[in-house]
Order: sequence, then structure tokens, then C-alpha cells
Amino acid sequence: MKEVAVNDIVRILLAEQEGDISEGEQKELDAWKATLQENAAFYDRCQDDVEVAKSLAAMAKYNKEASWQRLTARIGLNGVPVKLPAYKRSWYWMVAAATLLVLATALVLWLVNQKTPQAAPVVEANKGENILPGANKATLTLSDGRTILLEDQQNGVLTEDQGVAVRKQGEMLEYKTGSNKGGNPDVDEPMAYNTARTARGSFIALTLPDNSKVWLNADASLRFPVRFSGDERRVELTGEAYFEVAKQPSKPFIVATADAEVRVLGTHFNVRSYGEEGKLLTTLLEGKVEVKAMATRSKVVLKPAQQAIVGENKPGIEVTEVETETIIAWKNGLFDFKATPLKEILQEVKRWYPGIDAIEMPKPIDERFTATVSRNLPLSKLFEILEATQKVHFEVRGKTIYVAE
Repeated sequence: MKEVAVNDIVRILLAEQEGDISEGEQKELDAWKATLQENAAFYDRCQDDVEVAKSLAAMAKYNKEASWQRLTARIGLNGVPVKLPAYKRSWYWMVAAATLLVLATALVLWLVNQKTPQAAPVVEANKGENILPGANKATLTLSDGRTILLEDQQNGVLTEDQGVAVRKQGEMLEYKTGSNKGGNPDVDEPMAYNTARTARGSFIALTLPDNSKVWLNADASLRFPVRFSGDERRVELTGEAYFEVAKQPSKPFIVATADAEVRVLGTHFNVRSYGEEGKLLTTLLEGKVEVKAMATRSKVVLKPAQQAIVGENKPGIEVTEVETETIIAWKNGLFDFKATPLKEILQEVKRWYPGIDAIEMPKPIDERFTATVSRNLPLSKLFEILEATQKVHFEVRGKTIYVAE
């Protein structure tokens, strides 16, 4: 936008605010709004009482006469007459009533157009009241390379891949074989794979072609065949997932990760394998699983309520007893921390709340915390519980959490 155009639009907007706009000026204003989305957004801000209030609060921080002189000189409005109310008010309130944010916003638009460097905005601290879980940004990549953003799709059949229908129902994807070759698991054809991915703050559940059920946590992916053939059922996981495997004794179900393989016949278990954590956790809820570490080739067989730990710079596989309800709380929509290190809690926060990009903790905090809270609530609710211990303090500035004792 050129400077002269800004001057004309500001003049017309001032006339509109005073109820003195001509028919020609109204047409010019309408055409300007229709030219760019940014122009229409600018106009809307001028009509928004909340935006006006914010701008007035910002204007109050400056020397009013000096600011007015700099403003009019910079955008060339020295010669533009401004009608002010007949009753006496301070300069600030007269300008506010006459302009309703127009002059301040016009100056910003002109400066941006001229690529003039501007001071960084002041970011106010808060407790994360406005930090919410993300929208469901899960995607499905088909065998032909097409990617479907699931939040954009209506419930019902999304597509068919290799004779297998893919149906969406809320946050659940269901694979159903038909009566053609896709329904015959022993057809001698190359395997076709789909990949389900969740973004930060996202979640998805799947029913695989063998009727096994999978719940995929945030920032994770599962690669699987659209129909299982051969003598095993193999899927590839990054991140965290909970499995309820359909029993097929002749075809073991295998979950492959970067560090290990989990082999089962029919059981309920949870696998967690986020690369940044440097370890794989396999937790058994029901049945029996075998965990094999890829690096050492060592194996263990788990019993219910046991967890196998692979990695974490430890030789072999460590087995511990755990509370399974806590392990799968994420599947049930909860954060459930039991004497959990603060660093691990904040990892979960960053993974679940896309509004957070960084965590600053100048001094390590070795305390462990216990808390249970819904994952559907603002981040501030979790912080309230943790701060009640009086062992930690949180502030959120922009997309960064600042942590102190």
C-alpha cells in the first residue's frame, strides 16, 4: 500500500466515523476492502471495541501531543482536518473518539509496507489460561501417496485402498475388507501400506484389517498394511500407541520400533517410543508379549502389570512393576502423573499443547510431582495443581514456559 493510498483511506475512515462519508467515498472504501484480505481485517479491527480498547491502552503509554505530531507527520496527515467533539475533553480522549483506532493501525500498516524495522511487541506473562490442546490434525497417507487431513472429512467411507474400505467415525478409523481380492488375506500381491499420523495435541483410534484396535497418542505414527498376508501381522510405530490385538494364533502380531520388536498373539499392551526420550517402554495389561531389543538381541517375556525398558543407556532389558492405569491414562483423556519428574511432565505438556514451543528452566528442579487432570482443559489447570505444592512456579510468555522454584 502506498503512502498516498493510506492517507486517502484514513481520510475516508475518519469521515465514516463522523457520519460524513459521501456516496463516492463509500464506494472507494468498499472497493479497498475487497482488494485484499488484510484490508478487510484492518477495517474490522477499527470496528471492534476490544481492539479499540487495546490500542487506547497502548496509546496511553506515550506522550500524547508528541505522538500525535509524529503520527501525522509520518503518514502525511498534517493537512487532513479532524473534527473533534464540541464538548471539552483531553487531547487523548478526543482523538480516540474521532479515530477509533484508525490512525494507529494505519501507521502500522504503512510502516510494514515500507519494511521499516519495528520494536518487538511486549509479551505479557500468564499462566497458560489460553493454551489449549490442538485441533485434531491427524492425517492418513494412502498407498498411492495421497494424504487425507482427517479433520476435514465427514463421517462415512473416506476411500478404498486395495479393495479395503476406510471409514471414519469421529476420531476412529475403521478398515473393512470387501468381497473382492481385498478381502482375501492370502492373495499373492505386493503389500500396500497406509500410515496414520498425529500432530502435537492430536489423537486417533484405528481398527485394523484384522480387527485389532490401536489408539495413537500425540506426535506419533503407525505404518500398517491395508490387508495382512503371510505368516505374521507387522506394523511400524513411532511415538506411543495402545494395542488391543485380535487373536490369530497362527499369525503373531509384531510392533516394530527403532529399538525393539514386540511380538504377541492376542493381548492388550502399550508401546512408547519417542526418539527424543532415548528409550522404549512396553507395558503389558493383559495376555503375554515378548520384547526383543534390536541392539543386543536380548529378549524378555512380560506378565500383566510389567513394563520392559529398552535403551536409556542400560544394557539388556530392564523389567519393572507398574500401575497400568497410569500408563494408559492418555488413552482415557487424562494426564495421570505419579511421582513423575518435572522434566517428563513438561515433555508431555509440549507434546499435547501446540501453543507451547519451548521450555526455559534456568535451574534444574529435581522434585517429583503427582497430579491428575483432564487433557481437554487449559494448561493453566495443570499448573495450578503443580504450583499448589509450592515447589515450582510457571509463567507463559508467548509460546515459551518459564519454570522456577
